Amino acid sequence: MRYTTLLALLVLPVLCGFQAEKPPAPALPVKDTTDETIKAYIDGKSLAPYAIPLHDSPKAGQYWETGSDSYEIESSTRRQVSRLDGDFALVEQRLKLSSEMFKSDYVIAFRVSLKPEKGKPQITRAWIGKPGEKPKLIKVREMPVQPAETPREDKDEGEEFKDLELAGATWKGRLYTHEFDDMTTKLWVAEGGYFDAIIKTTAGDDYIEDLRAFGSDAEPLLQWPEGAAWQTVGDENPAGD
Repeated sequence: MRYTTLLALLVLPVLCGFQAEKPPAPALPVKDTTDETIKAYIDGKSLAPYAIPLHDSPKAGQYWETGSDSYEIESSTRRQVSRLDGDFALVEQRLKLSSEMFKSDYVIAFRVSLKPEKGKPQITRAWIGKPGEKPKLIKVREMPVQPAETPREDKDEGEEFKDLELAGATWKGRLYTHEFDDMTTKLWVAEGGYFDAIIKTTAGDDYIEDLRAFGSDAEPLLQWPEGAAWQTVGDENPAGD
């Protein structure tokens, strides 16, 4: 009897300890903000830019994708030349974000003038949509009036870099360093790169974004009609021009 009582006294706290353990709390659902973002553009609360960086002699199929895993957020930006038609290019930009709490995935597309008139916007029409779906016309931000004469500023020539391996290639170019308060930002701009040609960006000690993929065989990200008809998509619902 004493042995049984002693055993119970030894085992009971252990059992109580197991019972006291609570199951892990269920993970909160990940909020998808894609539809909200698209709606904000369609409603005119968000506007497409009137200009984007574009490399010389763009060709259909060229793509340039950068990404970051900083701050526990996975993000990527893919820009590509999807169509060329006369003096206009169709440039698509896919933006993806993913974290423990939220995610987003949408495409903004631009009709870019390859020979813009002085004082006129480079982007003359824009659209938005989910990858693989039809584009919807959105408004383009108005271009501010440019001053007659712009004060000349000393150009930052940066410093040379070479033998930087990213996305399966070796790059050379110029490294630009900027000081903002207590943060140092660095940009590696590569020779022969597409769009802004930035292959690596760092901000302080915690943020890094670098080139993940590039090439010349990209297919359109949204559903576009054949031929030059892509330029008139949205005429039935003129939100942009």
